[in-house]
Amino acid sequence: MRRAAQLGLLALGTAIAAQGDSAVCAECHREIAQTYAATGMARSFRAVRPETVLPEFDGTAFDHKASREHFTPMRGAGSYFVRRSQTAPDGKPVNVLEVPVDYVLGSGNDWIGYLHRTRDNRLVEFPVSWYPENGGHWGMSPGYDRPSHAGFSRQVFYRCMFCHNAYPDVPTGPGDFDDATEFPSALPEGIDCQRCHGTGESHILAVRQGKPLNAIRAGIVNPSRLAPDRQIEICMQCHMETTQAPLPGSLKRFDRGVFSYRPGEPLSDYIVYFDHAPGTGHDDKFELISAAYRMRKSACYLKSGERMTCSGCHDPHRTLSREAAQRKTDAACQACHRILTASHPATGNCASCHMPKRRPTTAIHIAVTDHLIQKPGAIPIAPPAFEEHDGNTLPYTGEVVPHYPNPQPDPLYLAIAQVKNLANVTDGIAQLEKLLSANRVKDAEPWSIYGEALLETGQPAKAVPIFQQAVKIEPGSWRFLYSLGQAWQAAGKPDQAQNAFQRALALAPNETNLLYGLGAAYDSQGRTDQAIRIFRDATRRNPEDAGAFNNLSLDLSRAGDAKGAEEALREAIRLQPERAVFHINLAGLLARKGQSAEAGYQLDQALLYGPSTPAETDLMLGSLLIAAGRTEEAKTYLKRAAESKDPRIRAAAQRILPPTR
Repeated sequence: MRRAAQLGLLALGTAIAAQGDSAVCAECHREIAQTYAATGMARSFRAVRPETVLPEFDGTAFDHKASREHFTPMRGAGSYFVRRSQTAPDGKPVNVLEVPVDYVLGSGNDWIGYLHRTRDNRLVEFPVSWYPENGGHWGMSPGYDRPSHAGFSRQVFYRCMFCHNAYPDVPTGPGDFDDATEFPSALPEGIDCQRCHGTGESHILAVRQGKPLNAIRAGIVNPSRLAPDRQIEICMQCHMETTQAPLPGSLKRFDRGVFSYRPGEPLSDYIVYFDHAPGTGHDDKFELISAAYRMRKSACYLKSGERMTCSGCHDPHRTLSREAAQRKTDAACQACHRILTASHPATGNCASCHMPKRRPTTAIHIAVTDHLIQKPGAIPIAPPAFEEHDGNTLPYTGEVVPHYPNPQPDPLYLAIAQVKNLANVTDGIAQLEKLLSANRVKDAEPWSIYGEALLETGQPAKAVPIFQQAVKIEPGSWRFLYSLGQAWQAAGKPDQAQNAFQRALALAPNETNLLYGLGAAYDSQGRTDQAIRIFRDATRRNPEDAGAFNNLSLDLSRAGDAKGAEEALREAIRLQPERAVFHINLAGLLARKGQSAEAGYQLDQALLYGPSTPAETDLMLGSLLIAAGRTEEAKTYLKRAAESKDPRIRAAAQRILPPTR
């Protein structure tokens, strides 16, 4: 009987740990649970239900001049949605889209974002957010303040959910950090107890079995009993970004699942961090998720022997009043600076001068505390002139250096950091080639990343055997098969590409990217009818996928169905008018029908959403002229784009550039 009871408790504890039900913690820790529920972390993610109140959805329109789009947040019968529209030359609304709000992201202290769940269980971010500052106002979400923003298409990856929520119940493999986007129907809501204290199974069982106090304490992580470096790493798991630019700022260990980090273990066993090289103009960057990064640069932190922790100023279990928070911060400063404070002006607010609020370059609608402790006036705090992100700023090209932990990480991770986003791709490819061949790396992901770098730099034939090695190591991963298919396709081998995509689809039938690849392979084989079938299937699976409608349009046009092609393309534009290529394709269709006036309007829209750098401008103009049948003029621009330092632009221009006769 006792054995059965123990097994029952064990099953209960396992269920609690698996489900992440922190409500069980409140049975003993009721006061902490109540105060924690009001914190920003607890309110970081929540579902929208009929009883949810979002007063900001009052029908007030917001115009984004850069993209010529109008957004109207509205409420319906027990629901909330955002209506997006544009104004046609005749003054009528076009590209009207209404997207329901399924989740709220963020505490609301500085910012509130919104998410929508698609039919195929992807979460997409809204292009507009609510900013409480100065009484509250709508504005573009961080990363969207440009003409060619992502619209309602930016998907939430597991990396995003890792820092915005508790542990979701997802089957996660080592390579899912920046790839996986499919979520279960039920999601936890808000950062929970486990993110700081670990899973509570052993702790709960020890309590319910009446075990001694030392056994009860041993079953849970109490951050205050950890060494300072382990304490601060619990906060760093979410509040540490060296940069939001696609450097990469961090790489998860190859053998770790996305949600596998547990408080108390060395963070470096889970993830390693990288940074811009010193002296490249990024030494004093101030970005949104940079609290731990900036604090660790402070003289106070360094001179403490790296023993400072976040809890010296912050109480993770409750939201302090402004006065209480100020007293706690001042006390932390005065613990080391008693002599200075004796003769210091008695403002009683150390942080206001030494940790001023600033606008991050990556989120200019928000003012947040700069955690670099500094002398007043040491760093200019003028607001940034524009929001730094892809589309507004050139990608970083230069060496990527290790940041945390020290000493340097494994050379393999350092080499991968050079090529992951092509920052230092030439050196990185050379390093990876040497390391992979010499060390017989047994993880599939490094091989795949190496293959992606080869593919991105126009070396598909060389990439094929690299992806084959990744597939050999991990044959159950559809992602590596997908990459192999892309490499075969780029190498001009559509039959092999078709085989790889079909094998991948057998593993992951819900991944529409695989349908895109298979459809492209059929196109290359001249099997247009098969490609049409594939892209129609993609539009049925997810009728919110603009790319599927664009691909369907291209094949319908090849099959001679001009009417169907135009209908599909107009739907693609309605779903995502911010994509320049959709407007280029429609301009070509209209020009062939003799509708020159609207074709010209679509070309104007394409130019609005297209270029943001000189090389992109050349690529866009060349593409537009090709669409208009002005091939000789197009060559001038495409030849310049084909000499770009950006390998992606260079490869795109080379694909479009007409052959020389």
